[in-house]
Parts: sequence; C-alpha cells; structure tokens
Amino acid sequence: SQRPERAMAAWTSLGRLQLAAGQKTQALESAQEAMVRDRQSALPAWLALTLLEQRQPGADALMLRWLESGHGEDPEHRIRLEYARLLIEQRRPSEARTQLDLLAREQASLAQVWLLDGLLYLQLEQLEPATASLQRYLALPSGEAGRNGRTQAQLLLSQIAEKQGKLEEALAWLDRIEDKDAQATVQSVRALLLARAGRLDEARAQLRG
Repeated sequence: SQRPERAMAAWTSLGRLQLAAGQKTQALESAQEAMVRDRQSALPAWLALTLLEQRQPGADALMLRWLESGHGEDPEHRIRLEYARLLIEQRRPSEARTQLDLLAREQASLAQVWLLDGLLYLQLEQLEPATASLQRYLALPSGEAGRNGRTQAQLLLSQIAEKQGKLEEALAWLDRIEDKDAQATVQSVRALLLARAGRLDEARAQLRG
C-alpha cells in the first residue's frame, strides 16, 4: 500500500489541478483526503488557504482543524500568519484577532505578527494601538522586517497621523521611506496630503516632481 506521505502528496496535487480548473468543491474534498492521509504535512494546509482566499465554503473549518492538531513551529506559524492576513483582508476582525493573539503569545519575535496587528487595529480605527504595533514592527532589525514591510508600515503610520490631524507627522513618515521602488506612491500620497491641507501649490509641485 502507498505510504501516507505519498498518498497525501497525490491528493494535494489533484486538489491543485482541480482548483486550477475552477473545481473548488472537488479541490476542497481532495484537501480533506490529503489531511486524513497525513495530518502533519503543511501541503494540504496551503491548499486550504488558497481555497479560503477564493472564499470556498468549508475551507475555514479545514484550516482550523489543521491548526488545532499541532505541528512543528515553522510551518504552523507561517500558515497561521497567512491565515490571519486573509482574515484581515476579508474583514473578519474577531477571527483575525484570535490568530494574532496566539502568534503574539507564542512568537512575539516574529516581525510579521506586529505588522498585521497594526493593520488590524487600523482597520478597526483603533489608532493608538495600531501605532504601537507598527512602531514595534519597525524597531525590529531591518532584515527581519523586510524592505516592503517597512515601507508598508511607514505608509500606514503616515495614514494614522493624518487621521489624527497631524499633517507634519504624516509627511515626516513619508520622508523616512527609503525604498526607491515606492517613491511614485510616496509622491502621490504626499501630494494628496498637501492638497487636503489646502497647500495646492506644494501638491502640484510634488506631482510635477
């Protein structure tokens, strides 16, 4: 008989093919079969996440079942992070909070936890805790935070400062962004902030810049 890992891999591959063909219900069934064959492997969990991203009913329950069955730290934390990100994207804050609280307890040094935490607080208009989480993220070594993440955090902190009516602070956060690939976005955001503050000449200069 096939070893469990081979059977799991076969069911996962079939599920990916079904998903590519738009057969989401069948792909979910294949993911379930894969998990039955090997409860430790992360492969069916990644498939369940892809289904969740496409809002397939039943993917949530499958994802939670995998997370609750206990795994090695690395795949579990990465999958839980991705799950939390999807929950934030799908505007399911209480479920996202449950996942992030678990991660913050078990993996407080994981940079992405604090970026997502800030994003969730901002989504809920809780500006002070959002600022605290994003600043905690930026305080981590730059290698852990990553360039794209740092840029995102600084853009979010600029947005928060503007919501609090602190225009100069909002502009200062934009000035700290070093990522050359983000400069067009930074310029547009800066122009928008200046225009909202009635500083139209400066805003136009930014757009021409």
